[in-house]
Amino acid sequence: NGKTAAIASIISLYKTPPEISVTGADDGQVLNSAFDLNISIHDLHLKQGLIEIRGTSFYETWSASSSQDSIVFPISENGDYQVLITAQDIAGNKVEKRLSFRLN
Repeated sequence: NGKTAAIASIISLYKTPPEISVTGADDGQVLNSAFDLNISIHDLHLKQGLIEIRGTSFYETWSASSSQDSIVFPISENGDYQVLITAQDIAGNKVEKRLSFRLN
């Protein structure tokens, strides 16, 4: 039907990937005190967002489901951390962000 074709056309033209924002730590940073890692995923047509954080004895995952989701992870245990954030919208635009940091 015409509505389905119009929606398919809009989706095929939508090329803007989701936005990922991280505050609290930068890739490669060494931090000397506990802090909050703030992660946001934003897209008007978000299909899926996933955050995975691995530390020495710390593992956390979180799924984003709305157009603007954010979460705060308190980081207080010393060690190395790896963060992987992925997001995809309904048009198939996908973005990934990785960072590693250390808390001493």
